[in-house]
Amino acid sequence: MKAKRYQSIVPFIITLVILSPFLCIPKDQSLLFINGLNSPGRDIFFKNLTWFGEGFMVVCAAITLLFLRIRWFFIFVLGLLLHVFLIQFNKQILFNDIYRPSVYMSWICQDHLLHFIEGIRVRREVSFPSGHTTGAAFAASFIALVFNSNRSSITLALLAISVGFSRVYLAQHFLIDVYFGFLFGTLSSIVAFVLTQKITSRYLWMDKYLIPVKSRRLKIRLAFLRQSFVRGLRSYPKY
Repeated sequence: MKAKRYQSIVPFIITLVILSPFLCIPKDQSLLFINGLNSPGRDIFFKNLTWFGEGFMVVCAAITLLFLRIRWFFIFVLGLLLHVFLIQFNKQILFNDIYRPSVYMSWICQDHLLHFIEGIRVRREVSFPSGHTTGAAFAASFIALVFNSNRSSITLALLAISVGFSRVYLAQHFLIDVYFGFLFGTLSSIVAFVLTQKITSRYLWMDKYLIPVKSRRLKIRLAFLRQSFVRGLRSYPKY
């Protein structure tokens, strides 16, 4: 992987650096502050935004990669396995005794201060890290590395961290869960790229399409869709 490609991950690193001082704030205070910014409009926005971190969104991204080169699909699968391992290893083994905000706030008798949204299932266990944020950060950073566009990278990083904030706003996670979820997701894509750099560059067959595209007209349409996708990311509202 060329050194220039690493530049597309800079917005994700900057996001982590900016958020790091806020980890010094007690987790109940940062939770109450973000959750307390509620309004009917924000409820609708974050309720829908949080779905970008669902597993099926990552699967949709993988299906889309079927029409791209084999190397991207290979790297994506490796990064996906790594990010799933990081989530499950932390949730089920290292930090399986860390509970979600609804339980923790009831322990300190402040659960009445939380704002819950109707229709959102409030989970109670395995809070660390945020799986939604990890999935969103992994998909976003991977796409940023593939398309290698600075403007798109900024939009993607903002979109991923917005998914993370939605988890705090919905009282499903603490800020520290979101921070490390964002870190784990970003690391998964970077490590996958680094580990497979020599392998994917050595074999020319990996530059072929995973699903053969024989029609020249279809190739042109796929190229047009790719350009439209990049332009769409650049124009996506920066929340």
